[in-house]
Amino acid sequence: MNETVSPAVVQPARAAQAAATYGGIGGNGGVANDTYQARYGTATAPTNGAAATGTALGSQVVQVISTASSFTTLAAGGLITGLTPGTQYWFDIALASGSGTASLQNVTCSAKEF
Repeated sequence: MNETVSPAVVQPARAAQAAATYGGIGGNGGVANDTYQARYGTATAPTNGAAATGTALGSQVVQVISTASSFTTLAAGGLITGLTPGTQYWFDIALASGSGTASLQNVTCSAKEF
């Protein structure tokens, strides 16, 4: 199952490119390999627990959880080109658990057009 946080929404005013980054803490109640990846899109943003949607941003990251109930820091994001000024885009981070229930905490998002 994929989990997402509340998506950030940006509407570029003049630029056709932007950078978006996410940071936070990810973890799992069990021992597993969780994966997370930043995503973006123009359609309806995904809701928590929904399947990942939109376009992948940067590489998918594997987070190895070697001790039950442990958490580690995470960072994801990248450069987006080809944006249409005046169009609203959402940015999100999707998390998939290798087993059990994974969660994200203290998530931050930064998006900047240039």
